[in-house]
Amino acid sequence: MDYMEIAEKAMKKYPLAVETMDFIAQSGSTIYKVKDTYGIVYCLRLYASVNNALGTEWTNKKAINSMLQWMSALSKDTDMILPSPYTNSENELITDIDGVLCSLENWLDGEQNRIL
Repeated sequence: MDYMEIAEKAMKKYPLAVETMDFIAQSGSTIYKVKDTYGIVYCLRLYASVNNALGTEWTNKKAINSMLQWMSALSKDTDMILPSPYTNSENELITDIDGVLCSLENWLDGEQNRIL
């Protein structure tokens, strides 16, 4: 399965002009860092794992949709800093590309912690 091809197809479902798309990590899901022509950065998550680290209960559309709805509600109703999902051109939180479920969220820069 070509995840970059799936990522490119998924991004066509969002009203964005993609400038760059970089593979970031793959464990339970596959993550791409996407930057649009305005410099806004997004996280594209593919709910697929090449090493099967993500159990089938976490690749279920209902479970993913529930999680995304929860994240959306928390980001609007609290002061917590967390990813907030975007809807695609069909006004859905989940984009299905060839059987791979995907979501697009705002990018949050992390901090690297060092143990002293």
